[in-house]
Amino acid sequence: MASLIFALVMILATGVIAYFTEAGVMNSRSWVLHTYEVKTDLEELQAALNEMRASAERYLLSNHKAELICFQD
Repeated sequence: MASLIFALVMILATGVIAYFTEAGVMNSRSWVLHTYEVKTDLEELQAALNEMRASAERYLLSNHKAELICFQD
């Protein structure tokens, strides 16, 4: 009888450990996805800043007002 109770306790303990492990994995997955979203947003911001910088440099080199279109957005 003691071995049956021990086996049930071990199964229950394994289930609890598995539950908390899976919860931790899901939380980690959520943070990884958030990190990739932030990385994508930062890359888009960097591209926009590079475009604005290039526009400003073209304006300084050519002195044409049409080159300042990026600053009107």
